[in-house]
Amino acid sequence: MSKVLILESSSRHQGATTRDLAGYFKGQWAQRFPQDAITEVDLFDDQVRFIDGDTIAAHHSDGKDLSDKQKAGVAYSDRYIQYLMDNDVWVIGAPMYNFSVPAVLKAFIDQIVVPGKTFDYSTGVPKGLISGKRVIVLTASGGNYDNPPMSAMDFVEPYLRAILGFLGVSDVTFVKVQGNHPEQIEAGKIAAKQAIDKLIVGEKVGV
Repeated sequence: MSKVLILESSSRHQGATTRDLAGYFKGQWAQRFPQDAITEVDLFDDQVRFIDGDTIAAHHSDGKDLSDKQKAGVAYSDRYIQYLMDNDVWVIGAPMYNFSVPAVLKAFIDQIVVPGKTFDYSTGVPKGLISGKRVIVLTASGGNYDNPPMSAMDFVEPYLRAILGFLGVSDVTFVKVQGNHPEQIEAGKIAAKQAIDKLIVGEKVGV
């Protein structure tokens, strides 16, 4: 039995390609593996808080003599970290906003990248503390960023691969829908859903 975490970050609830793909993934996974648990977390609806200085100081302390505000900040981060630890497969909906990830997804990342919990830097060399996870990132963009010169403006895939790798997660697959014309979007969604079908049964894809 596997546990699946679906993270949504699109600010649009209607017409959002990444939400459509995430919903398709959920339905197909549940159909194939009805015994598995699926948890959905909508980061936009949660309005993930930006990390503050008190919480950062608490994360870098020995955990003693924390103020009530610091304890609350640590507990807030721990809640999101626990989602990651509890689930084997992470599905991240990450539309491209102005060449990067949505602000709520960046805020979430800032809450869960915590020394001693998700990475270790005690030796001076960073080491990810999360292992054995499988990640599928569902992205959508208004243009094609696979090749130069536009690839230089893609701060979604390189960033997410870097931060996930920093945490120790290397099994990462991107499923993309690129383009802004209705025909492009529809064709991209069909191809993306075919890729999702393959991923669910364990096949490698390169979408």
